[in-house]
Amino acid sequence: MCFSITTCCCCISLEIGAQIISIISLIVALADTAYCVWSAIMLPLVQIKIITAFIIVAIMALFETFCACLLICGVFMKKANFTVPWLVLAWVKSIACLVVAAFGIAVLVLKPDTLHKSEGPAPTPSNSTVDLPTNVTESVDTSAPDVPANTIDKTTIFIVIVAACILQAFLLMYFACVVNSRRKKIRDDDYSQYMPVRTDSIRNVYVPITQQMQARRYGHTS
Repeated sequence: MCFSITTCCCCISLEIGAQIISIISLIVALADTAYCVWSAIMLPLVQIKIITAFIIVAIMALFETFCACLLICGVFMKKANFTVPWLVLAWVKSIACLVVAAFGIAVLVLKPDTLHKSEGPAPTPSNSTVDLPTNVTESVDTSAPDVPANTIDKTTIFIVIVAACILQAFLLMYFACVVNSRRKKIRDDDYSQYMPVRTDSIRNVYVPITQQMQARRYGHTS
């Protein structure tokens, strides 16, 4: 699902790019965890549903922090398998962001009236009628505007949220491609150390790579 690339941002190597991504991921995960925990503590106990939601999000952020720590260990210590949990989480988050963005676009296109609901007309006093001359009433435009004053703000905020979800999804996909390419490079470097070698047998065969890895692991030589 990830494309193989050779550099990060066209000028940075995969190693440095993966290290930067791992540090950014850890900082973002820690910030999300701290914000959710602080929000849950500051809210009053009567808002138990909101507190529960913040606690659930904080647990998810803690899991993301754990995956970011594994990613840091993987890219700095050159452990390819340690990067897999973060890759899976990144793809799950990117797909979720795309689903949310698609839902928001569908609401904007199919049901725009849901964002145009006003809070109600302003109350008019019953005993404040004023009689105006005929020539004045004809020049005054008493028609209410079709769009309320707070409609533009709601629509703009909704569009910004959709755009942020799309941007986050594509950033996560690109970061996943960088990390996955670095993972493949680490794995290839590990396997390149075990080249086929000749044995002293009469048939002059080659020892498979897996047998060489096992021999080096247990201290045997062929």
